[in-house]
Amino acid sequence: MVTRVQGNARGTSTSDSVSVTMDAAPTTGNALVATMISYGDPVATVASITQTGVTWTLQVAKTHDTDNVLRCEIWYGVVGSGASNSLTVNLSSQAQYGAVVDVCEYSGLMTSGFLDKTATASGWGSSTSTGTTATTSQANELWIGCTIHMYPQPSPQNGFTLLDGAKYTWVSNAYLEKMVTATGQAYSGTVPGLNTDWVGCIATFKASSGTIVVPYDGRYAGVGSKQTTVWWNGADTIMQVQSNVPSNLNKSAVIENLIIDGTGSTNATGILLENVYNCYIRNVTIKNCDVGIKVRITGSNWSHANRFEHIRMINVKTGILFTGTSSNKDFSFTTIDDVGISLKNDSVAVGIKVGDPYANLYNTFIKATIWLDTSNGTGMVVNGELKLSLVNLEVEEPSQSYNGKGLQINSGAYVTDNQNFLLTTGGIKDGDPYPEPDYRVINNGTKDDTLTVRSF
Repeated sequence: MVTRVQGNARGTSTSDSVSVTMDAAPTTGNALVATMISYGDPVATVASITQTGVTWTLQVAKTHDTDNVLRCEIWYGVVGSGASNSLTVNLSSQAQYGAVVDVCEYSGLMTSGFLDKTATASGWGSSTSTGTTATTSQANELWIGCTIHMYPQPSPQNGFTLLDGAKYTWVSNAYLEKMVTATGQAYSGTVPGLNTDWVGCIATFKASSGTIVVPYDGRYAGVGSKQTTVWWNGADTIMQVQSNVPSNLNKSAVIENLIIDGTGSTNATGILLENVYNCYIRNVTIKNCDVGIKVRITGSNWSHANRFEHIRMINVKTGILFTGTSSNKDFSFTTIDDVGISLKNDSVAVGIKVGDPYANLYNTFIKATIWLDTSNGTGMVVNGELKLSLVNLEVEEPSQSYNGKGLQINSGAYVTDNQNFLLTTGGIKDGDPYPEPDYRVINNGTKDDTLTVRSF
């Protein structure tokens, strides 16, 4: 699903260029959309847009030349690595009576083959229009309109949102936005105004149906400390970090300040780290997913030193899953700090699963709270080894009338030789009064006295 990450950022000028500064540097793999309007004789058109790390191309434009010479344009920018938050719109001539540029950043759009339909319109009178496109070819799209008027612009029709529309010198730029989930003819409606010349154009852009891939040296984030929502849009994996093992160990990816929502999928994985080293995920909410974070090893690789901090998971079947191969299963030096996981109402739900079936966690730090639902579930399942680690795990269940489990150590698994492992449980059966079963620890493998169990 398409999400506006930031914007609109506005720039104005009466010279031959317009500078725009966004709140934050745009994220690799996202897209920028810019609308430009100008008034003058000769009219100023966009010659190019200069921005580090972004490739800009013109999508649609329209000039109206009667009493007043007006111009509107829509541009699309594909964000690469190392993008800057500032850009310069270079004009063909001086914007005699004013130029206005508006820019927004979006996630969930295609970065090639993105343009679907366009239309233009112009005239003189008491209303403005973008023109009407042919029927779009894809259901999930972003529709962007642009109209230039010589007065402040009122709200559009047909479900469009008006960004900007304020007057600058002689003109105003209406950045019109609509996110759709069905095909149709894109058209912002006929918006009443004062009698004057006007110009409009519109372009529709296709949403991506695939996984969002975060480069191994990239950053995918909301704006500042604000969490931006990323929705499931068709792929089993919503977001994946590009592998940096073993050839790019000096690179590190960051995912932060996001809400990742798998609504609409029965088996979505929120974030996949496959053969990834030193990735930092923080201040993220993951909800409505089959797996919140999956850390996977394939082939002869490994996955060390990944950090998951200040994370909340809601309605997930498995919170954090480590899965390797029988011979390659090393997830050492992982950090899970200040992580809260609310499990789905499912008897096989697991907060943290070490091995599916293979995984070894050595020198790991875990501080997490798992909330079980009324159909039971388990706080942590160990199929491999958890050693030389420091663990503070709290597992809570609504009532001892249910059969949820705190820690389950399966046959052949080891929870031994840790610095400390404190398991605190609430609402889980603790064997008191006898003969009630003790579900705080189900041990079918090997554990030692570095595991301490308490109830509250």
